[in-house]
Amino acid sequence: MLQKTALIIGALSLIAGAFSDDCPSFFTKDDNGTCTIRQCLNGGYLDVSKQICICPSGYLGIHCEAGMYQIVN
Repeated sequence: MLQKTALIIGALSLIAGAFSDDCPSFFTKDDNGTCTIRQCLNGGYLDVSKQICICPSGYLGIHCEAGMYQIVN
């Protein structure tokens, strides 16, 4: 469920950016004017060759923006 929510949030930010001259949240324009990933959150880092964020344990999403929480019984 959390993965679906994170993917929906990421997709909505991409769609919103498509209808404006600005890049979506957590993206910036490169020298060619193309929006590329530049910011990974919560200790994630950018894999430059694949242009994706590598998230630390406990986080997911395009930019590692969503935390996963375990419910302990």
